[in-house]
Amino acid sequence: MKIRTALNSEEVKKILEALGQNKSRPDYSLIFKLMVFEGFKIGTIVGSDDRKYVNKVWIPKPQTFPGLRIEDRTEKGVRVRQRNHEPHEKFFKYPELLQELREFISERKHGRIFPLVTSESRVLQLAKEYSGPKHANLYMSDVVTLQMFVDFSRNLKHENLMELLGFELTTEQLVRLIKKGEGLNIEFKRELRGNYQDFCETMVSFANLDGGDILVGVEDNGSINGVPESEIPMFDGIVTNISHSYCNPFIPTTQKVVSINDTNVVVVRVSEGTDKPYWLKEHGPMIRVGKHHSGSRDRIMTREEAEQAFRRSLQKSSD
Repeated sequence: MKIRTALNSEEVKKILEALGQNKSRPDYSLIFKLMVFEGFKIGTIVGSDDRKYVNKVWIPKPQTFPGLRIEDRTEKGVRVRQRNHEPHEKFFKYPELLQELREFISERKHGRIFPLVTSESRVLQLAKEYSGPKHANLYMSDVVTLQMFVDFSRNLKHENLMELLGFELTTEQLVRLIKKGEGLNIEFKRELRGNYQDFCETMVSFANLDGGDILVGVEDNGSINGVPESEIPMFDGIVTNISHSYCNPFIPTTQKVVSINDTNVVVVRVSEGTDKPYWLKEHGPMIRVGKHHSGSRDRIMTREEAEQAFRRSLQKSSD
């Protein structure tokens, strides 16, 4: 019998879809999304075990992670607490998932984010159940481990996982992005035509930071004018060509067309770059600075910022 050591994207997609169909327990779907999209280990999310099984007896052991708590939310992620260590902030790569976490917490102010999930073993049981023949057609549920979901995320850390898994950006998610306004990770553009250099300046700045979304067909004030239907078939080719022309190195993007208010908005998603620093040709390496939700702008990096970006790029490539 061949032993499974990894999950592929189609298998993960099926498992997440199966979990999402359990409307009575949305916490489980969200827990697995945190593992797949953000690379959380299960003990970090729900709390690590505080006992171990030795010689057919359960004995207590120090708990390494207490689990994610509501009061540890931050603007861009959560603070992770670990025994005998200072808390550190975990930034989310996917704003949509952070918004889903906030909606799950709702009006609660204190306590564990997932109070009904009390053990790692229960989540592992679900992983095996939902990866079995009934749901994902893996036929090897007995060898699926929680670590496989984390490894899946880490092995594809330079990919846009939501695109890879085929998850669509919904109209409701787009409305939330627009209501947030422009910021470190969101930029509005009336149209693609015209000043391509300005468009690519934003692409470079996003690639040099944490990535972001350029919403084409949206005015600076958030009103939606849309993209003409006739321009949409050419969109991907134009963005690819101007990236080659204005960006160094080339910055890949993904596009989603989202229908809203009887028109279309094109969301150009720029992932965090893997070959920093990126340059706007004839200008220099750009970076986005300012407040998270307002007042953000693009400027040329300082020498120190460029060197730091280069070092981080080297470090990530060696991980």
